Amino acid sequence: FKVSEHIKKSASLADNVGKTYIFDDGFEYDGSVYDTFILKREGSKYYFYNETLGKNFTIKNIIDYDYTIIN
Repeated sequence: FKVSEHIKKSASLADNVGKTYIFDDGFEYDGSVYDTFILKREGSKYYFYNETLGKNFTIKNIIDYDYTIIN
């Protein structure tokens, strides 16, 4: 990936709190795949909330994933 893309995506976290991220390839959890998460922030920590499960997740290396952000 290009450094400029990394900066753009990482900087966008702060601007996108409360928005919905839809990942091209979902994440498996308990035998099911989930692709839709809401970005939340608590202090300096970011996490992704899945409404279906009612659980928070940390997605490491988000730069490595393809996703769409919707309001």
